[in-house]
Amino acid sequence: MRRVRSAGVRRPWGPIVLLVVLGLGSTPAAVFGAGDAIDPFYERLFQDGTLALSTGDAAGASRQLRLACFGMLDAPQRLADCLSRLALAKAELDDKDGFLETLSRVLETERRFRAYSDAPIPPEVKRNFERRIEAWAPPSLLLGTVAFADVADRQRAGEIRSLPADDRRRELDRLIAQSPSKMIWRRLQIELEIESGNFELAFELIETQAPGREDIRCLRGRAQAGLGSCDARTRTDLQTCADAERAPALEALLACHVSAGDKSAGEAVAAQLTPAQREQSRVRSLLRKLSRLEDSPSPPAEEAPAEPPVTEPASSGPSQAEITAVDSGWTTLRTDSRDRFPSTFGEVSSLASRYAEWSEAQHLAAELAYRLSRWEEAIRFFERAEAVSTLRPDQQFYLAVALYKAGRQTDAEARLEACLPQIQASDYVKFWTERIRSGGP
Repeated sequence: MRRVRSAGVRRPWGPIVLLVVLGLGSTPAAVFGAGDAIDPFYERLFQDGTLALSTGDAAGASRQLRLACFGMLDAPQRLADCLSRLALAKAELDDKDGFLETLSRVLETERRFRAYSDAPIPPEVKRNFERRIEAWAPPSLLLGTVAFADVADRQRAGEIRSLPADDRRRELDRLIAQSPSKMIWRRLQIELEIESGNFELAFELIETQAPGREDIRCLRGRAQAGLGSCDARTRTDLQTCADAERAPALEALLACHVSAGDKSAGEAVAAQLTPAQREQSRVRSLLRKLSRLEDSPSPPAEEAPAEPPVTEPASSGPSQAEITAVDSGWTTLRTDSRDRFPSTFGEVSSLASRYAEWSEAQHLAAELAYRLSRWEEAIRFFERAEAVSTLRPDQQFYLAVALYKAGRQTDAEARLEACLPQIQASDYVKFWTERIRSGGP
């Protein structure tokens, strides 16, 4: 007897066909006609699967979306959207193999039809999908797929961050030369200079390569804080830091508030530190200083006059206390205690102005002014130091940079060329040499 199928039972496709199409890699054109519309049955499955995914039912979403994707094989863009959501469902189930298998289907549709590039996939779905790709996909899987070039770059960035500083710098130089317009490599370069304590170079890179970019504000705040700045812009920039950047930003923000003498603001930042951060030596030192602050913010120190009067040195010269203060200032500079630079400069510049023949005070005031980016004062004290002693080659270079920043291009070039043969090559020297010679902004 022939079996009669009930008219009320809808069986669009059998499981064997489903496995053949989704498992063996048949293309849309091989299964459906080019212009076939999506059956409402599969459209409904797609909507139900999307709802299940958004409500946390990853298992239900996986079942429904797998069937829905099968019904979209003749519509590559819709298929790419469906497969992206199916991959997310697999990821929620911690099914890495299933995720990678589904990703391979997305890559196939992209390579053949640009389906993923052209699909109207919601931004949050794309973002979550690509984050999973970044975490789980082997980099070789993405080779040659332009749509996922940014994901591949982020994977490469993660590898670069794990390299030692010198190897990282060499690799970044290569990548920037190869793709100068890619901001991701320049961002890594700025991160590296901040981590290495080259705050001046980091800040210059930000101002020249990424001026006004919102996504670079955190790095700008960290660079400014490293230079001893604690103004409103620095604090605002640091507050934009999130994720992996949050820990170093909190430390920089804490240093700002301690430097400004604002105990209540410092305590608010300290409350956000993790136990691991509190164990770091620099953070412990900042917390000790915070505990010794008065409950109300200390009044800001008065700015030194633009042109402090130079007086004749007393016959007895600087006192022992003043000599000790300058010695302590050199220690502050050499140990890179940046939170103390502004107050130390205020004290030392006063001594350098009082004792015009005291070369140690002139040299120290000049270097502190340079580290604080106070270019005119740096020039003034370097020139005073040179009048009573000899500038080291590195100080000649600092003076060239200060002259350049102050707009004295001809003087800067002359100083630069005079000291370059005696200067050890470095990225910092290379950067400023190119800037001064080009006369660029």
